[in-house]
Amino acid sequence: MNYDNRSEKELFIAKAESFLDQGLQKEAQDYALSWLERFPADAEARVILCQAWTRMGKLHKVKKLLEEVDEAIYGMSVIYSKMGDICQRSGLNQEAVTFYRKFLDLNPNSPITKEVADKLHSLAPASERILPQEEELPQQSLSVMRTVTIAELYIKQGHLDLAAEILEEIIKKDPTNQRAQAMLKEIGGGDVPAEKKAPPEKGSPSGAVIHELNRWLRNIDRIKRHAA
Repeated sequence: MNYDNRSEKELFIAKAESFLDQGLQKEAQDYALSWLERFPADAEARVILCQAWTRMGKLHKVKKLLEEVDEAIYGMSVIYSKMGDICQRSGLNQEAVTFYRKFLDLNPNSPITKEVADKLHSLAPASERILPQEEELPQQSLSVMRTVTIAELYIKQGHLDLAAEILEEIIKKDPTNQRAQAMLKEIGGGDVPAEKKAPPEKGSPSGAVIHELNRWLRNIDRIKRHAA
């Protein structure tokens, strides 16, 4: 992805976040969509879309977008699995292990995850075997902008204590984050009735979207780490 200059992307994020801060969800949506017409692979624009659609109650759109991104991640990263096979056949076991691990890191639930994991385990010493990790707390790996998205989803579904935990973590890392402070104040710092303290079930519509969004955002971080 190429930009005319580095500041162009920064201006896009700043303007999109300004729309969201003002409650202008449709404007944020349209701005992100126009950006994606220029830069179809931009991950941050899709995060903006998820935030806007979440606030607009369009969780079906969020779910569809996540499914499309999941397919794209799998389609692009399958090259790591293929390169692992090539290296293994050539006797380059260390290189094969590296490629297999990259694939598993990006695809913890793909159709060939178990097959690739078995290949990795046949090559790597037991002490170095790494299984893909599906469950991970959002604040452990996501940027401030992305964890706000998760907090908004939890608030919308009534899980205020979970949202409060995320917002408190954001504020701890960035005390000047006014959006997180306002959201935390709005929900009363997480003091909610006991019946709302159970996390959403993964099988429920809202729980499925939150679970998929968590997993998708983690993959964005993983892709950037491998691209670095």
